[in-house]
Amino acid sequence: MYEYKLHTHINELLRKNNIDVAGSANPFCTRFIANATAIDALYKELYQFHPDAKIAYEELLATIIKDGF
Repeated sequence: MYEYKLHTHINELLRKNNIDVAGSANPFCTRFIANATAIDALYKELYQFHPDAKIAYEELLATIIKDGF
């Protein structure tokens, strides 16, 4: 499922980290975006009521980007 807001946010994070979305990083970025909705849903299922859920979610996305390379 395409979630514009989520996918836009991930693309912004990728750009901030100087990830070449259209170049050599394309396979990673494609898989990341394709699975972003599932990652988001599973995360919310587990942590939606945790007081630091939003902060930890941003850290999760940053870790996925950092460790993807």
